[in-house]
Amino acid sequence: MIFARYNRIIQITFVIVILVISVLFYWQFMSQYKYETQQLKHTMREVVTIIDRKLENAENYVEQMQFRANSFYDISQITAFESILLDSLKEQESQGQIYYNLDNIPEPYSPRLIGNLTGMGRLQERGSEFYRELEMALYINPLLQTAFKLIPNTLWAYYLSDNHFLNLYPWVKSEQAHFTEDLLTEETYSLAFPEKNPQHHRFWSPVHFNPVTHQSIVTCGAPVYEKQQFRGLIALDFTLDIFKQILVKESPTVGHFVLFNEQQQIIAIDELNHDAQPSIIQLKDYLPDTLKLKINSYLENNPLTIQDTGSYLLVHEEFHNANWKLLFIAKKSEVITPLLFHVSLGLGLILTGSLLLFFLVNQLIKREFINPASQLIEHIEACSQNQTVDYEDVPENWLAWFETIAQIFQENKKMTTELVQREKMSSLGQLVAGIAHEVNNPINFIYGNLNYVKHYGIDLLNIIDLYEKYYPEPPEEIENYYQEVDLEFLREDLPKLLQSMEVGAERIREIVLSLRNFSRLDESDKKQVDLHHGLESTLMIVENRLNIPGSENTIKIEKKYDVLPPVECYAGLMNQVFLNVLSNAIDAVLNCEREEKKIKIETHYLEEGKIQVSIADNGQGIPESAQDHIFEPFFTTKPVGKGTGLGLSVSYQIIVDRHHGMLTYHSVPGEGTEFVITIPVESVSN
Repeated sequence: MIFARYNRIIQITFVIVILVISVLFYWQFMSQYKYETQQLKHTMREVVTIIDRKLENAENYVEQMQFRANSFYDISQITAFESILLDSLKEQESQGQIYYNLDNIPEPYSPRLIGNLTGMGRLQERGSEFYRELEMALYINPLLQTAFKLIPNTLWAYYLSDNHFLNLYPWVKSEQAHFTEDLLTEETYSLAFPEKNPQHHRFWSPVHFNPVTHQSIVTCGAPVYEKQQFRGLIALDFTLDIFKQILVKESPTVGHFVLFNEQQQIIAIDELNHDAQPSIIQLKDYLPDTLKLKINSYLENNPLTIQDTGSYLLVHEEFHNANWKLLFIAKKSEVITPLLFHVSLGLGLILTGSLLLFFLVNQLIKREFINPASQLIEHIEACSQNQTVDYEDVPENWLAWFETIAQIFQENKKMTTELVQREKMSSLGQLVAGIAHEVNNPINFIYGNLNYVKHYGIDLLNIIDLYEKYYPEPPEEIENYYQEVDLEFLREDLPKLLQSMEVGAERIREIVLSLRNFSRLDESDKKQVDLHHGLESTLMIVENRLNIPGSENTIKIEKKYDVLPPVECYAGLMNQVFLNVLSNAIDAVLNCEREEKKIKIETHYLEEGKIQVSIADNGQGIPESAQDHIFEPFFTTKPVGKGTGLGLSVSYQIIVDRHHGMLTYHSVPGEGTEFVITIPVESVSN
């Protein structure tokens, strides 16, 4: 029979091996897939960091130019050089419109040092504010020059005024590029308006078309103010080449990077044969049809999250210095197919070796395992039927297993008996608790009415006394009844009887009240309580475990109470926490072979408005391997049947979730454990 079972096991084992190989294949594939996705995320972070630094660099220069332009109005001093440039502005007429420009550059200036200042209208009869702004525009020429030279891909650096003039660097003749009214109506200029930019912040414009260079560009700009008066825009125009160069350099082996702004205009793509400059392309126009309708919902997900759309994989990352996003898009098949081939090649070799090893091990197991296993099965069946077994002929290397199984069956039988008894005691405890609760109402009724019964009895006896006073000779029937009920004894015994009933009822009320003070079953809301009363009630409940008559396991309780204010909390739940922690401390101390067994309870009032309760024991401590799991539900270090693994888990929820406090611990194996409960004095709303 054992051989038939073994053959069945062989078949099952073969199936398991195939399943294990399949699981291993899946695990290897997922590991490789995870590695590739992590590498992709890392690359995207690097690309975003590189571009972010360039954006930050541009913003810093714009901020310097903005600061210099704004601060000019506080300084308001024109140098001789600006005076020379102002004097060199010339007016000319074109198509009935008067323009002025700086086409004639005076010495010692040259085209590489200044920009061409062009504008509309006559220069004469202008106010001082206009000329002060012209001076400011010329004053910032060195900064325009520096920004153009140091920031790659800068097309223009300029100041555009609300007074209808433009200072443009690098210098070009006015017939090639000059101020026009259209410049003041473009979206880029409107982003500097007070109503759109009340905080005067730097900004990045949408992608727009430069009619002079015929290129798609983006602009980093900032508004310029004279005190609270808006004057114009200072800005840098950038071509998109540098962003494409970065994407191409960091391009992944499969898929593509797409850089776009908040208007979903494509700024750059990592495809060498794709040129986004001649026209402005929207993201939806670039995406496959299956992604166009749902791209907005995909972009709402968390950055750097792999999103499987069915046919495509998407990942996006956001920038810090501009409201831009970097999108990775790839066909799912392009990513998965290479991984499948790579993993299949390695696991194919593993599968072949595993099958060969399986058949070799099979022959060895038949010789070394089958026969001893058959004897072991017979031995287990005999032990399960409480039969005496003789296993002297068992091979020596199997003898320990036979002895262990016999011992386990004996211990199991003993443990089963103990569990049945413990369950009975647990049920009895629940029954007693229920009875105590039910007794509370009738005993209160009895106790409350005893005083009335006492007064009613006295009143009835007084009525009898009055009858005897005014009718000293009662009828014979009444006299006989007096003798039958022993009226004099009733007068004397009734007060004693009522007093005994009152004492008994009071004692029952004290017992029930003690139980209720501990469990607080009738309090479901937070109330202001004295935590010291809760600790003392808990110590009263476990008193029988602290001092065991006739035993050396007497536990010393050391208390060090601080002066505490009333604490707003769930009193019953707090008492439950005290009981759980104290019970664990008692178990730890009792299970430790130490002459002096003690538990130390301390309370402190913390300055930040919190109460701290510390319960420390000198028991065996918590093993290091278990310290990371003690708050997990159903985890316990106690022997089977000694604990459910719920006490500390429930206590953690009560302190942290219900009271917004902390439950921490410090344990040194072999020395002891300290649990620290910290809760606020005043209630925190859930």
